[in-house]
Amino acid sequence: MFKINDITYSLRRYDNLEGNYTQISNDIYKLTNGNEFKVYSYLCMRYNKNNQYAFPSIRTIAIDCNMSTKTVQKCITRLEEIKLIKIIKFTEKTTAHANNMYRIYYPIIIRNSLEEEERRKLQEELDELIREADNEIIGSVQTIGIKDNLNDEQ
Repeated sequence: MFKINDITYSLRRYDNLEGNYTQISNDIYKLTNGNEFKVYSYLCMRYNKNNQYAFPSIRTIAIDCNMSTKTVQKCITRLEEIKLIKIIKFTEKTTAHANNMYRIYYPIIIRNSLEEEERRKLQEELDELIREADNEIIGSVQTIGIKDNLNDEQ
């Protein structure tokens, strides 16, 4: 057993992993700094594959990642700028402190050997996939809002 700060942990060989782990792209190291990587991997861990988004609050991310809320906000802004995440804001807040939803993208670095035309086509395909996925999630959020309003009226 080992202890760092208030966390006690044991070790298991990497090739014997089972269950409690998060898979991320190796290319993420080339695109982010330490704090951005930490926030990105945290969002990956919290990602709900069924709903296709993560939705922890800034405060929760800050506490779990041992960072200030300001640092988390800067990281999220940067991750969105480099298109590793997309922030989906609720248009109608159900509570005073409704969380954002985060769509997470898995980076794949395109090697320099590709011609410009191939890069453009790959980017167009990616943009189309992102548009389709965003339309699905926005439709789901609107449906949830409609169901909530119907339940409130009854």
